[in-house]
Amino acid sequence: MRIGMVGVGIMGTPIAERLLAAGHEVSAYDARAGAVEAVAGALPATSPDQVALGSELVLTALPSTAAVRSVYEALAPVARAGQVFADHSTVDPATNRFCAELLEARQAHFLDAPMSGGPEGAAQATLTLFVGGEEEPYRRALPVFRCYAGTVRLCGPAGSGTALKLVNQLLVVIHNGAAAEAAVFASRLGVDLEVALEMISASYGSSKIFTSNLPRVIARDFKPDRPIRILAKDMVIVREVAEAVGAP
Repeated sequence: MRIGMVGVGIMGTPIAERLLAAGHEVSAYDARAGAVEAVAGALPATSPDQVALGSELVLTALPSTAAVRSVYEALAPVARAGQVFADHSTVDPATNRFCAELLEARQAHFLDAPMSGGPEGAAQATLTLFVGGEEEPYRRALPVFRCYAGTVRLCGPAGSGTALKLVNQLLVVIHNGAAAEAAVFASRLGVDLEVALEMISASYGSSKIFTSNLPRVIARDFKPDRPIRILAKDMVIVREVAEAVGAP
């Protein structure tokens, strides 16, 4: 399949690489000079609309709400009837509906498909995709999603995938904070952290984040594995959406 990719950054790059490895033709655009050229086998495009013109399915993975809105305003005028667009960015449900309406005016289809699992998940095809949209375009995009995701679910209409991803991000922040506090608490109590890892991993208090982070604490490895600004951006969205729906 001819697939367009707008945004080949931390997540877009391993996704594009998985698609190429699966035999798909990938045309890509990124605003950063040299980003597309770093993805071996991808065909560079000069703009988002050029990506859309030659593609059956267009994927976007962008760093901000403003970028998503701007890119879809550029994509919509060249969208074809029946063409499918899927956004892997984490934004807000209102932005998803904005993009969907732009494409509906062209009789094209929009799926919000934010992801969880990080770049390593994309590289290993184990990402989780929270998808919102209509059944028919979802079914058409699903074989492509399977190239880089292990768990994929249509969660409801446009915006539903993003809504669930925001719930996930709230839990990610809570669990990261709890795991860090637990590590400090255990250390102050004189608990051997290796023993803590073994025992809590087998207990109700465990979490994926605890079992992932504590070995790094034990190894004194505090190097960040991705920019904190991404999670900070997500939490601003969580707060704004929570306030809008009256969630405390």
